[in-house]
Formats: sequence, structure tokens, C-alpha cells
Amino acid sequence: TITFEVTDPDTQQPLAGALITLQVTAGSFSPLPLVTGSNGRAAVTWSLVPANQTAGTVQVLAFCAPPPGKSFCRTRLDDPDAIRIQF
Repeated sequence: TITFEVTDPDTQQPLAGALITLQVTAGSFSPLPLVTGSNGRAAVTWSLVPANQTAGTVQVLAFCAPPPGKSFCRTRLDDPDAIRIQF
């Protein structure tokens, strides 16, 4: 389980109701859609089947949340903030 926290870039206050966009190299998520609660946080479970956990394999999860007033954002698997798991 991974917990994300979304804050307003101007005020640094938690953003309730923010939609978090996820992209992975393998696996699935639960729950979807991933929307922040009143504290600006949302938890998701990233599930990988054993075939995606081969020794030496790296799986990546990229994420973003559109800033206030915007309806989309761009995920990048090569982003330095992306989550990487090596098996």
C-alpha cells in the first residue's frame, strides 16, 4: 500500500478531492479512481503478480495530480520521483 499526499503548490495546504493519476510498467491498483480525502491523502494498493517479480526486474510507478484549476497532468516513468521496486 502506498499513501500519496497532495498539497496546493501555492499554499502548501492539503488538497481534498484531488484526482491522482497513476502509470505503471506492470500490475494493477485498488481502489480506482484514486481521490484524496479531506486531509489531502489517498492510499492505493499496487499489486504485482509473481511473473512481474522476476529477480533483477525493476517495476516503476509514476504519479501526478493536476494542480488546482487544471484537469490533467503528465506521468513519466523516467521521473526521478517515480517509485521503483527492484526484485
